[in-house]
Amino acid sequence: MTTPPTVMKYAVTARVSAGGEASAQARTSSIAFDGTSHAGETLPGPAES
Repeated sequence: MTTPPTVMKYAVTARVSAGGEASAQARTSSIAFDGTSHAGETLPGPAES
């Protein structure tokens, strides 16, 4: 008999301001990123975080 995989659930809340500054929060972590459609120098894009 096999053991079923463990299922973990969590909620993620994200926001993007008009200038493209964005952040996502999950539990106790917060990640800031560039939410614009072009790459910026100040913050990484979501795939680079």
